[in-house]
Amino acid sequence: MKIHLTEIFSGNSDVAVLNHTFPADEIVIDDVSYPLSKPIHVQGTIKKVDDKAFVLEGEMDAEVVIPCSRCTVPVDYPIQAGFSKDLKLQVEDGDSEEAHEYLTGYLMDLEKLVYDELYLNFPMKVVCKDDCKGICPECGANLNEKTCDCMTEQVDLRFAGLKELFKDR
Repeated sequence: MKIHLTEIFSGNSDVAVLNHTFPADEIVIDDVSYPLSKPIHVQGTIKKVDDKAFVLEGEMDAEVVIPCSRCTVPVDYPIQAGFSKDLKLQVEDGDSEEAHEYLTGYLMDLEKLVYDELYLNFPMKVVCKDDCKGICPECGANLNEKTCDCMTEQVDLRFAGLKELFKDR
């Protein structure tokens, strides 16, 4: 979604309120697609600093379906993040690239900003519950739902070579 800043600031006010919802279906992170269980909601303000600089402050709210890291059951994971961005129309010495990456002329790419915030706040690991037992390494059964009869021998990898010496006994 692109927002034209000249239309927002055509009146006498130097502050504009944002309240947008994106009907997104999924987010792709590292070539893996994650569905969204509800639309992304963004709210905040854009403050006009001068004719060529703006400050965008707000927060976004999304809910992503991510598989549990232990048992792969889908988990609805809420992502809420606040953000504050300085936006400038002209490049000046000492400016960060971020000050220009969301603006093309007077068009602000709010959707790109939201997806960047989702990416930055995406969890490294999600578990369905703190005491998730995971899956059986032998048969693949979800150990939260049933127990299996597989023989899983816990061998310390540092001593795996010694086990081979004594396998005939």
